[in-house]
Amino acid sequence: YEIFVIPKAKKNFEKKNYQKLPMEIQYVLKKYPFDLKKISFPQFLQLCTLISSLDIAIIVTVVCFINGLLLEIIVAFILSLILIVISFQYIYWFYKKKGMIKDE
Repeated sequence: YEIFVIPKAKKNFEKKNYQKLPMEIQYVLKKYPFDLKKISFPQFLQLCTLISSLDIAIIVTVVCFINGLLLEIIVAFILSLILIVISFQYIYWFYKKKGMIKDE
């Protein structure tokens, strides 16, 4: 992820081509009003990468304890949706605490 996705995301952000950013970055930028002039975008990418990898590790760990393929898929899907919403909400709160949100 760090080798293949992050350098492309930095180039697309510099070119203001937001449609080619990774999907989780697009989701966070559309959902929450970050002030991109105050935020260091490479640091923002690193934080989102860390959170996404932590989410994946939690999902895989939980799914490993479940028997049955269909149940594993259902639990992984539901857990991924819940973790994505919660973890990116924490990113928003982190940047809100630092005062890097628009309209403040």
